[in-house]
Amino acid sequence: MAADEIRDVQPIDEYEDEHHGMRITAGPVIAVVVAVMILSIAGFYYFYGAGEVDDVTVIFGEEYYVDDNIEGVMFRLFVTPVGVREFDGSGTVDVFYDGKLEYSGSVDISDGKKNVRLSYRDFVVGNGDYEIKCTVGGKSGSFEHYIYHIPEMVNVTLGVVGDGYDQFLQLTMSPRYSLTLTKNIQIVDVNKNYRYNYKVTDEMGYEVSGNYLSYEMDPDNKIVFKDLEMDLMGNYTVEVSLETLLMKEGAEGRTVTRDPFTTYINRKPTIEVSASSTSVRPGTEVTFSLKSDDLDSNGEVLYYTLVLPDADGDEFKEYVTVYKEGPTTRVKYTFDKIGEHEINFTAADNGPMVTTGGDLLIYQEYSPIVTIIVEVKWLS
Repeated sequence: MAADEIRDVQPIDEYEDEHHGMRITAGPVIAVVVAVMILSIAGFYYFYGAGEVDDVTVIFGEEYYVDDNIEGVMFRLFVTPVGVREFDGSGTVDVFYDGKLEYSGSVDISDGKKNVRLSYRDFVVGNGDYEIKCTVGGKSGSFEHYIYHIPEMVNVTLGVVGDGYDQFLQLTMSPRYSLTLTKNIQIVDVNKNYRYNYKVTDEMGYEVSGNYLSYEMDPDNKIVFKDLEMDLMGNYTVEVSLETLLMKEGAEGRTVTRDPFTTYINRKPTIEVSASSTSVRPGTEVTFSLKSDDLDSNGEVLYYTLVLPDADGDEFKEYVTVYKEGPTTRVKYTFDKIGEHEINFTAADNGPMVTTGGDLLIYQEYSPIVTIIVEVKWLS
């Protein structure tokens, strides 16, 4: 090439070079924009309605037990959020009985659900329908729960046990429902849920027996037995109350009191019997001598009951009442049939029959049975 030859050189287009560079970086920018849009939309859906509640559902689970004792009610709480995010927060639990608020408390909720256990001691005031209402974020759900195992009355009866100079009363306390309730009472263990108190006073108003009871009841009969020792004849007043610890403290029906009633204490009389002879010929008359005593200072023996064979000696027994005459009462009887004959004697005192509030209480006492055998035969 000649030194003076001019080279044809094309000038560089600066705009085209800049535009070429923009074409190189456009793809990543679009990707970033799309990702931001996706994250924005997802974030909107995730955070939309955060903390807001669409619906509250309460489902009854069961009654829960601790150490075989009924403690309370268990239920499940479900919270439906407005958005997709599970609800985390707190709510309230209210319990109503006959329209009256009996309990109010807070509950913490995680992932939109909660298992709740509520003690009966917090809200129970008696048998009936309860509304358990849960409120979260201004929305509420509820269910009704029927309580039927609270004793509403206590029945007390007295029975005589024991012989001789000591008189024992058997105190039977049986908590039962009122007539309007039909389901069986559910008492598992009195140690934890029930307490008894009883008091016995004599005619002068002195307390002769009383105790604070808290022990297990019979699992089948729901009965508590207590022996009370009485030494003297007379009228004794018995008072009994049952405290239901399952209920709210201070609730009107927590303590059920049996109306006081009076019973007459009477000890068995004594009896002694002797015969003029216990081995006789047919057609011979035998004289029985009866002696007795009433152990009660203000009582007396009224009559004797004799169980005799009939005149022909058949299997039929003849029941005879003979009223007492003086220190010794004599009874004559003729035996005609050959063989051994059993004669039973009992003495009856003057203990009255007392009824109070529908209770049949202590009445006439009978002595132990005394038996004499008379042998009838031809004597040599």
